[in-house]
Amino acid sequence: MESVEDSILWLQENTCDLILSDIHLGDGYSFEIFERLKISIPIIFTTAFDEYAIKSFQFFAIDYLLKPYNEELLNKAIGKYINMKETKAMPIS
Repeated sequence: MESVEDSILWLQENTCDLILSDIHLGDGYSFEIFERLKISIPIIFTTAFDEYAIKSFQFFAIDYLLKPYNEELLNKAIGKYINMKETKAMPIS
């Protein structure tokens, strides 16, 4: 989704196991989505700025990828999610 509002609407009507979210969206910051919905779906945040890293872990962040990231870093983040799911280290909805 490209906007906070579209993402909120989608998440209210759908479910998923993992969210990959840019922090800067067309109409705001993705943090607004997770503050409003209070969901517990694991999130991999992506952004070009390191200043949001600490705030991202107030939610269910499992990784924080700085752009430009490469396939190896993305695979490592997804691997972390898979490991957490398999070991039940994080509640997975």
